Amino acid sequence: MSIKRHSQRMQYQSGNFLIEFALIASFMAMCMMFVTDMTIKQTIQGNLQRLSYSAVNVIKERTQLYNDSEVVSNQQVAQIYTLVSQSMERTMGDFDEDKLGMYLEQVRFQKVDGKDRPVLNNEPRSRGDVNCRPTRLLDDMDELFIDTSWGRKATLYRVSLCYEDDDRLSDFLGSEFTTVRANFIMLGR
Repeated sequence: MSIKRHSQRMQYQSGNFLIEFALIASFMAMCMMFVTDMTIKQTIQGNLQRLSYSAVNVIKERTQLYNDSEVVSNQQVAQIYTLVSQSMERTMGDFDEDKLGMYLEQVRFQKVDGKDRPVLNNEPRSRGDVNCRPTRLLDDMDELFIDTSWGRKATLYRVSLCYEDDDRLSDFLGSEFTTVRANFIMLGR
């Protein structure tokens, strides 16, 4: 009788072991998916940060390098977007240009009645299929408007980049985190 009871207890314990193993294995698989997803998003964000910094520097320095106007033209915006897109293609194996977005802002100032006022034709320029418009626009950030040593307000530039990445956890957790964003603000010369 004792052997029979021991045999039944072993069957129950093996069933408990399988249930516990299934729970732990599924939890570990979700943890691995989360870490993988975050690693991929961090890599993409690193690329976007590097490219937004480079793009805003090119926009800022073009006046010095090419004796160009302070106003950013649509052609220059298209060229910057092409450079960003080509760089992303070189650094990401599965890059899709349809998932990339860029939003370029410029705030220039002119004196009106003795005060520096933002120039009204500072329309931002958007490129790509992804809406990359920041929640707070550059011309609303009065705290960034500084005076230069010449007594005028410095021109500001911002390049915002976005990339839509697949969300590997949305099916399990019910929330979506697909858009990776980066932006960089630079003072003009």
